[in-house]
Amino acid sequence: MADFVAGDTASSLVVACVDDTGAAIDLTGCTANLRWKDEVGTVQTKAMTVSNATAGECTYQFSDGELFSPGMSFEAEITDSAGKKLSNADLISVTVREQLG
Repeated sequence: MADFVAGDTASSLVVACVDDTGAAIDLTGCTANLRWKDEVGTVQTKAMTVSNATAGECTYQFSDGELFSPGMSFEAEITDSAGKKLSNADLISVTVREQLG
């Protein structure tokens, strides 16, 4: 589980894509999106960066206003070069605390 602070813009979510045996899924030639519901319930879809294709790693850096407390759930969707899509089976849930000031 990752933890974030509401309003931060330097926070990143790193997702390791693995198969049911725990082996990394090679993301070479793939695109990745991150989806979540914003504070009013609208689904947001944002492009992720494939940061290490052979290790199955993709990253999303949050922009202003995208992190809100008390917590959020995310879905990563990978699309291969043939257009086939794969999403994580379990949502990625994180705690987001309010800023102190």
